[in-house]
Amino acid sequence: MQIDITFIGKRIAQKRNQMKLTQNELAEKTKLTPKFISSMENAHSAPSIDSLIKLCEVLDTDPNYILFGITKEKVLNPKINTIIDYLSLCTSEQLEKILEYVELLTRK
Repeated sequence: MQIDITFIGKRIAQKRNQMKLTQNELAEKTKLTPKFISSMENAHSAPSIDSLIKLCEVLDTDPNYILFGITKEKVLNPKINTIIDYLSLCTSEQLEKILEYVELLTRK
């Protein structure tokens, strides 16, 4: 799975806008600079792990969403979330094989 800083910036901006925060307000809440927030949102910089954690806490999201666009819906069965976690680590080829297997298992 590849990380694209353009999409990271777009997802940060999207979450910030959903929460009706300005770049300055997000910077204040995360203890990052407004210039760095702008730089990330415009794909000139990528967040460090520490910055990513701060952003996720304030934006009430998961690092998987910011980095990869992966959302994990809360479901009643925790095994489904575990499966989703494993699937997010798979290559395209592995996902194709898994899909074929799941289709075979669920045929009636």
